[in-house]
Amino acid sequence: MSRSIRASVVILGLLFCLIGLGTTASAAPRPPWEAAETVGDELFAAQTALLGDDTVAAIAHVEQARVAAVELDSLPPEPAALLDRALAAAGTAVQTGDGDALAGARGLARGAVYWGSYLAARAATEQGDAETARQWLLVRDFRTSTRFSRPGADATLAIRDLTAENAADTVARLDADL
Repeated sequence: MSRSIRASVVILGLLFCLIGLGTTASAAPRPPWEAAETVGDELFAAQTALLGDDTVAAIAHVEQARVAAVELDSLPPEPAALLDRALAAAGTAVQTGDGDALAGARGLARGAVYWGSYLAARAATEQGDAETARQWLLVRDFRTSTRFSRPGADATLAIRDLTAENAADTVARLDADL
């Protein structure tokens, strides 16, 4: 083989390796806050589509919300079941064109995700797993601070300082903040 053919084969081999590495890296699971945000965004997009009488787009957005919800597989059982019921209700609502039912399903899904994230953060804190608790703690609404209110960072600071010795105190601080 000529030198240019060998070089082409080597370059092609390296490109395939890089493509394979990129596929592996992109298959890594997203953090829970990102999946939760996608669920909420897709359900909102479904509501918007339904308001514009675009049932096909609304159905597609609910399906995308279901796909994102699969990534929240470490939610505790009760909130996970509630999220499943909310997504089923959202699917029914878009099929029937019921915007009010879709809004209710979106609110139920949001509540289920927040409830589950709180329970997951609390369980991780009790086990001394600060990294997991930190990831789940990001699944919440953040209020804008004003000069009359301070940002709610107590739970974040408590998780940052979590050790095996202060897990009970950290759980109490988490409960108080959330």
